[in-house]
Amino acid sequence: MFRRETVLLFCAAALAAWSSSAAALPHGRAWSARERLVAPPVDSIVALDLLPNGNGVPMVLALGRGSAVPPVRAGWWTLAWSESTWSATDSIPGAAGEGPAPVVARAVDRFRLWIERHNKDPFASAIQIARWPGHAAPETVAITSSAATGLAGAAVSGRRWVIRSQPKDARAKGLLVRTWTSARLNRWTELPALGRDEPGCAIAPLGTLDALAVTAGQSGLSWAIAENTGWIAQGVLDPRPVARQPHLSQRRDGGAWLAWTDPGSVHIAAFDGAAWKASDSVACAHPGGGTWEPGTVDVSPGDSPPSIAWGDRGRGRTKRDCLCIAIPDSTTWPAGEEVPGSDGASVPAVMQDAFGETWVAWVRDHGADAWVVHTRVTATVESLTVTRPPSGRPCLSWRLTEPAPGSVWTAWRTIDYGIEQEAGRLRATDDRRMTWCDFRAKADNERVTYRLRREAVDARDRRWSDPAASP
Repeated sequence: MFRRETVLLFCAAALAAWSSSAAALPHGRAWSARERLVAPPVDSIVALDLLPNGNGVPMVLALGRGSAVPPVRAGWWTLAWSESTWSATDSIPGAAGEGPAPVVARAVDRFRLWIERHNKDPFASAIQIARWPGHAAPETVAITSSAATGLAGAAVSGRRWVIRSQPKDARAKGLLVRTWTSARLNRWTELPALGRDEPGCAIAPLGTLDALAVTAGQSGLSWAIAENTGWIAQGVLDPRPVARQPHLSQRRDGGAWLAWTDPGSVHIAAFDGAAWKASDSVACAHPGGGTWEPGTVDVSPGDSPPSIAWGDRGRGRTKRDCLCIAIPDSTTWPAGEEVPGSDGASVPAVMQDAFGETWVAWVRDHGADAWVVHTRVTATVESLTVTRPPSGRPCLSWRLTEPAPGSVWTAWRTIDYGIEQEAGRLRATDDRRMTWCDFRAKADNERVTYRLRREAVDARDRRWSDPAASP
């Protein structure tokens, strides 16, 4: 018997409300140039994921179909960012399937998850999972149908979870949400089924033994916590059957971010490992107006408030689709805005890099073109001065050309004519004025000069200040 708790976080008024502030990027930011992601010779990209590696640098995992592989098969490949360009594609041999599904994972616990369709009997298709990076052999989790309903996974410290919404069987109507867990290779245990007719599902790790599952459908927007092979707590976030496409991403300090859609808005809420926090809601402010409905949503992982990306689909007389993004301003989300050049977007993917900038990727017109853009800091340093107080530790003062809260700046020191070295780093606030004092005292007979650098994962966006010498 489950211990059951119900938490109603959302009411109709809260779900209908969204910020009316003007859509805008965070202060001191602009969009980078749009770049096409190189892909193998495929006819369509059916799935795309954008993830930070251990250093907060983007990686891409994609799945495509085309003339280079049999039409009923699919091919996986990866890309990695390095300084100012994407690597050549790295194909993963032997992998195929319908998918992939998101796997919310901590640190290096990364897996690919997909459905290997059975050609003769769709209800004999296999859910498969394999570790990546690398070319590990897949494991079969369970047998399922090939229906395009919910599939997601989670992983931490050797334990994996998989959740799947599938038709009950070939004869019965309705959907069944099934969940499996494994702590050993090729050994999976099924948990009791959830919900009564839920097409959407998601799961994320909370610890080494427990995970958070979310379902969306006829039972409303519901959650459950798995521990070992059972459910220890359950609740309802919104009892109305309007929530769709739940998506979880990991908070590295424990807990998870949950994003979902309804016919009018995108919603975001945080689970801190023990309780749900109040939700926020956002819609996209389209310059030309129109009638829109949110589609697939993605949310960036991390402890800071995440960036949210979703496909907005035109309805009625609105005859185009595009990608929308909502980037948090401190702890709230202003109205979303269209990503430049994203007409026809599908399969959104979003992440925040090591310096807090947002990267977003998408597939165009359900074809073989995938694109990526990211935010970049536009503020630069002006009026850099160096003083030397009685402590002997030089202090730098400067102003930014515009506020750029959250941007990262490093101070570099050169002693006499030696090697320039990083001496410190700090994040900007809303104030244009910034200061930093060296931890090292300057000797009277030394020549010490300093420069500041605006940091960025994209090397093209790094900017140096002019040098300034210490008195």
